[in-house]
Amino acid sequence: GHYGRGFPSTMLACIEVVLASAGISFFMAILEWVLVYRTDSFKQLQEDIERVTKEIEKAKARNEKEARVQQLEEQKKSLDQRSSMSRMKSMVAVGDTLISFIGVLNSIYEGRVIAKLPFTPFSLISGITHRSIPGNDFTDAGFLVLYILSNMSLRSLILKALNMTPKNMAAPSFFSQFPQPSSS
Repeated sequence: GHYGRGFPSTMLACIEVVLASAGISFFMAILEWVLVYRTDSFKQLQEDIERVTKEIEKAKARNEKEARVQQLEEQKKSLDQRSSMSRMKSMVAVGDTLISFIGVLNSIYEGRVIAKLPFTPFSLISGITHRSIPGNDFTDAGFLVLYILSNMSLRSLILKALNMTPKNMAAPSFFSQFPQPSSS
């Protein structure tokens, strides 16, 4: 079907899903900010992590005893764990809300082809891309794959825009194991 002046309904559905993903990502970031980032205890924890990180750098620069450096690194590790735990608590609320949003989107887009893939995905992925789509044309994709891809790309941009990703809070990613190019 078409909407208006020959605008394909799949194109409109794609735009709707991307906009919904952006809105949901923004809402989730605000929810995390309310539950975690704005709290005095979390702010204090981040200040402590920053202070200990600077102490480690100074101790290494002054070639202090290995035991002192190791003690500071253990202290930082403990602070990092406490920081992760405080963020983890909000993940339950965020997860529940996200599942609700995906349920709403699923009820709207169930059975609708949202995009046409330029390839046939392998069976493990086709379960996600072809979810709730009738027929055997596995190049047809439902909303879920577009939502996942949009969310993965938009979420980090939204968190950066809201200044919720300081260096010491950056979640480890697959790519963090590789050396980063220097910015000099």
